[in-house]
Parts: sequence; C-alpha cells; structure tokens
Amino acid sequence: MSSNSLSRAAWTEFWSTQISDDGQLGCLQGSSDNLTKQLGQFWKDWAKALPRGGRLLDLATGNGFVIKQILSVRRDLKATGVDYSDRLPPAPRNAKLRCGIAMENLPFPSARFDAVTSQFGLEYGLMDEALAEVARVLRPGGRLATIVHLPDGPLVKHNAERAKSLAWTMDEERLLERATAAAAIGEIGTVARLIETVGNAALRQFGDGSAAAELCQAVARCLPLLNQPNSAFSRAVLVIERQAKFESNRIAALLGAANKVVSAEAMEELFSMHNFERVERVLIEAVPGHGAYAAMISAKRPM
Repeated sequence: MSSNSLSRAAWTEFWSTQISDDGQLGCLQGSSDNLTKQLGQFWKDWAKALPRGGRLLDLATGNGFVIKQILSVRRDLKATGVDYSDRLPPAPRNAKLRCGIAMENLPFPSARFDAVTSQFGLEYGLMDEALAEVARVLRPGGRLATIVHLPDGPLVKHNAERAKSLAWTMDEERLLERATAAAAIGEIGTVARLIETVGNAALRQFGDGSAAAELCQAVARCLPLLNQPNSAFSRAVLVIERQAKFESNRIAALLGAANKVVSAEAMEELFSMHNFERVERVLIEAVPGHGAYAAMISAKRPM
C-alpha cells in the first residue's frame, strides 16, 4: 500500500492482525471462494507468457496472494513483493517480501524486472508517480498487469453500505459510547436494553449480516463481562471500537482509491501516457450479469 491511503502505522496494524497464510485476499477477506479462485486464475493465465527465469515484482503485495498464484504455475520465476506496511504475513514459498516501501519510490535499479503486478494496490497510491516508477524498473518489453477497483462496481457499493451502517451505529446511535457510560455507573439492565434496541433497529434498517448488526452482536457477546471487576466490559468495548474505527478508515481508503480509477477506459489512457503499449483490459464479474467489480489492465513496455 502507499502513504496516500491509510498511514503506514494503520496498514501495519491491519497486516499484524492478518499474520496467516490461508490464501485469503487480505483486504478482501470474507470474499467468496469463487472470487478468490477467479482472481487466482487470472494471474495463473497471465503468468504463462512470462519469460523463463524472469524477475517479478508485486506492488502493494499484502499477504502475497498474487505471487502465490503465479508461483503455483511458474516456479522458475524470481518473485519479490513490496508493501508500505512495516509488517506483513509470511512470504509465499520461494519469494521475498519487503516492508516499508512506497510504490512511488521503488528501491530497485532501472530495467530490473521482467514483470510487475498489483492487485487492488496501484489505485491506493499516486498512480502517475507509481506508473513512472514501474516504467523505470521494467526492462524493455517487460509486462505490467494490475487489477483495480471499479467505482460503480458491486464490491465498492457493498463496502459503501458497510461504512454507512458503521457510521449509523457509532455516530448516530452512539452505541459503544452509551453502553460504556451505562456500564460505568452499574446500570447493567440499561446496557442490555440498549444493545437490544439498537440491534433490532439495525436489523430493520440494514439487515442481518450488516456491519451495524455485527457491531451490536459483538457488544452483546461482552455482556457477561458486566459481572466481572476492573471494568472488563468497558475494556472489551474499547477493543471493538478500535476495530470498528479501523474498518471505517479502511473502507474510506478503498472508496477513495476506487474513485481515482474513474473508469477502465481512463486507466487504459493513463497507461498509454506512461509509454506502455498493447494496453488491454478485461472486466471481471463475480457473478455473470451482476456488473463488473474490477478491471484487469495489462500492457507492455516498448522494446
């Protein structure tokens, strides 16, 4: 990720809670298995044309999902992933991950790599500067492929709805603040009634499975702590509040990144402006007929 979305500390905190190698999509955790397999297949197919023994660089690598997919079919490649976060999950086998690196200032010599990739990463940075760096580190004839959010896609709409329901629970209903205040003066019954009232309203307004409903359920699970000493309930609610605020900030970064894309056509033009050729795009639908949630833009450097 880049300094132009969430702060380095925020991304470090996020990846510090995702230290696993489970094949999930990192920032898209909770996505369907179909989505995971679909994106993985895109990368596997794209990698087939790369030169044998070539060097691969993955930007905003996160948990190394892209590298893992590519190396599963091209073990001969030498893969490196970089990310703005100061901490990342373990690197995929036979790959290197480097932390604390902004995509707008890559610490590699010119013409170092045969291919550069990014999945939901390029749009989080300053795209002009990042593409200039990609053009610099790619060798003549090198290939670039990036999967980007589309601002009108279902994935962005889903996250916008989550942000709306989180804001309703945190700011409008002030659930966590009111529950903590009531607990502090021993009004256990008030806390329980508050959670029930806000929870029912969340179900009516946003539905089961919404961020608002999830937040109410999380606080409800803390109710047994009201009978424990040393403000155990309040401490648990503070943890929930911290997680909810980070979720809100993460979604805000996603929405901001998606808005930079404007359209798949605009991304094609941006690639061409940086002297990439044979620019192609593929729209990606999780469910046929339900709208594209992302676009894969691929291109080559001139020889």
